[in-house]
Amino acid sequence: MSEHEPLRLLHIGCGALGQQIADDFEVRGMGQIVARVDPQVDGCLDRLSDFDGWDAVDCVLVTTVSELTECAPMLTELMERGQTVVSTC
Repeated sequence: MSEHEPLRLLHIGCGALGQQIADDFEVRGMGQIVARVDPQVDGCLDRLSDFDGWDAVDCVLVTTVSELTECAPMLTELMERGQTVVSTC
């Protein structure tokens, strides 16, 4: 296995599946979650617009809805910001 720099993730959608994926990411030592966005979870930012640390993010993990048509606007916004996106939808 090759050495790599730890990734800094912005995590959007912190439900059960999202939390499981994020926990696994951190347990494996792949990097750190720099911020979480989910209006339904305490301790997370309510809106993507509340996040202002784009320079501190290498990748965005999106674990929200399963329907691509529902998450497409957010994915488009993230890609227009130049972000690398990994999504479960």
